[in-house]
Parts: sequence; structure tokens; C-alpha cells
Amino acid sequence: MPDFHVYSYDVSWNRLGEVPLNGLRFGSLLNGAGTLSGTVPPERGTSLSSSDLLGLTAPGERFLVVDMDGQVVWGGILWSRNRKQAPLEWDIGATEFLSYFDSRIMAADYMLDIDPFTLIEDLVNNAQAVKNGSVGIIVPTGTAGTTILPLYLKMNRMPVSTAISDISGADALAECWIDVAYENWVPVPTLQLGYPRIGRTAAASGIVVDLKTCPAPGYQWPEDASVSGTTIWELGYGRGLAQLNGSASAPLSTGQLLLEKVITRQGVMSEALLSQHAAADLKLYPVPVPTPTVPLITAGPGSQTSLTSMKIGDDCRVVVASDENFPAGLDQTWRIVQMDTSVPDEGNAITTLTLNIPRSFTP
Repeated sequence: MPDFHVYSYDVSWNRLGEVPLNGLRFGSLLNGAGTLSGTVPPERGTSLSSSDLLGLTAPGERFLVVDMDGQVVWGGILWSRNRKQAPLEWDIGATEFLSYFDSRIMAADYMLDIDPFTLIEDLVNNAQAVKNGSVGIIVPTGTAGTTILPLYLKMNRMPVSTAISDISGADALAECWIDVAYENWVPVPTLQLGYPRIGRTAAASGIVVDLKTCPAPGYQWPEDASVSGTTIWELGYGRGLAQLNGSASAPLSTGQLLLEKVITRQGVMSEALLSQHAAADLKLYPVPVPTPTVPLITAGPGSQTSLTSMKIGDDCRVVVASDENFPAGLDQTWRIVQMDTSVPDEGNAITTLTLNIPRSFTP
């Protein structure tokens, strides 16, 4: 049975000790920040005193890392703690490192053509360059090979995360995630950027999910046509009559409704590029839009795949020979956009994958 440990670090990445947590749950989110939660039990599982725990769990001053058999599977900032009298236990809450930039304000103006990678890199570097402002994120240098025209003024006191979200949101131009891994047994968070996407293909990842083998409560396959689009309009730079736009439409047959969807990419300055995005987004927003969730045993006896073998943004192959929901069977490629792992006090760890249609845009 794999061992999970939650370690506390100060903001200089010195390990302070292990935080004993029951009901451990943690997750990662593409272009966002996943969360961690758990409860320090009354018996605490160790000889830690209340003073020790206060130091290990100081909100806003501690980083938490989840270690599984010597590999980092989650990292983030401890933001919340609730000390309860009855029962005598402490609830702990943390969020991945992108959450730090909710509490940081942009330090420069951005009004000229810029590569989206360069813009995100600059935002993170500037935030970390000031005294007491660094969480140790490594920022590689790279380019997306395209440009956008942003309009961000430091006088508006906009959070850094707002600009990153504008650029790397679900309908934006680049994708990002902060991965955490050991280097000489010190956790190192590293900014991951991709254009038009991050992650491996299904062939490269080798991840195969068989719906027949899902543990209880089993998979869910929700479908929602209210977010679909048979015609996609992409709006780019400018306003009013001068705003750039592009569009793409799917052929409709009798019995199908026209469904129009508008996606704004305010920094894009090319109508040809907007039309490319529109054509790709037609595939992302079919009628209806499915968002399956699939649980897998990722640690313990009967493990279907290893938690450490999957990364946010990876494609995977989803199969089923035949069942009541898919009588003709299923063999499709899907993309992992969210991973949520539950580690019970006893038994197998279960990771629930949230899947989306893989993005097919090719610049």
C-alpha cells in the first residue's frame, strides 16, 4: 500500500515536519488552482503538541506538499485552519500555487504586442521579484509563437491572477499549470505553459481507462446542450464596429436547432487566427457537451493506474466493451482537465478524473 505524507514547509522551502491528516483530499485543475483538505484528528497520530501544530499549520505562512512513496503528487499554499472544540480537531485547507496570484497586484503596464508566454512569465517574475513576494516558482523562458495586444494598467490594481486567467482560461490562447517535483529532495514548483495546450497525447501518455472497472460509485456522463454552439463567434481586439471577429458553423439538418456561442479573446489581433479558433471550438462545444467524471483506483491493491503516471492536460483512451449506457461500446480519446484524489484512512486511494474533449486547434 503506497504511503501518503503531508509535509509542511516555510516560505523559504525548509521542511518543518509532517502534518497528520485524516480524510485527505487533494486535486489539480488545468488553468486554475486545485485544493487540499484534511483534518488533524484528536489523537494527532503523533506526539506533536498543539504548539508544534500551530507552527506547522500557520495560514498564509506555510506550503504543503503531498508525498506518495517519495514523489510529489500535490503542492500548494496553506490558506485556512479551523480549530474546533468539539470534536477536538483542526480542519486544514490549502490551494495550489496559482492561488497566490489572487493576492498579488500587477506591477507593470501591458499595452503593446506581446507573446502570451512572455506576458505570463513576466507577470509571475515581477510578482516574485519584490521583497517577501516569492514562493519559489521556477519560470522557464519560452514563446508561443504568436502575439496578443493586452490592455492592463498597474493603476487599476488588477490581481495578477486576473490577467493569467484572461490568457490561460478555458477559451483563451495558452494553457498553464504549476507542477511541483523534488530536486535533491527539495520541492520545486515550476510554471508549465503550452500553446495551444499542455499535456501528452493518448498515445504518449499510455493511459487507458476502462469504464467497466470503475470503483463505486462508478462513472458519470453528464451532457449539457445549453453550453453548446453550432455557430461559434470569436471576438478579438477592438470595440464596436472596429472589433475583430471570426466565426465557424457546423452544418445543420432538419430537427437540429441553431445554437450560437460567443467567445472573447480580447488580445487577438488577427481575424484569420480568430477563425482558426472558431473552427477548433466547434469541436469543443458539440451538441450536447459531455463532461464525464471517472473514478480510478490510483494507489493500493487493485490499482488501475498510478497517480504519478498522470498529469493535468494529458489525453487518455476511454473504453468499454458494452454496458447499459453504451450498448455499442466506447473507444474514444478524452482529456484530463481535473484530478481529485481521496485518500481514506483505510483502503484504496481513489482519483476522480474530470474529462473534456481534446482541443484540436493547431496554430
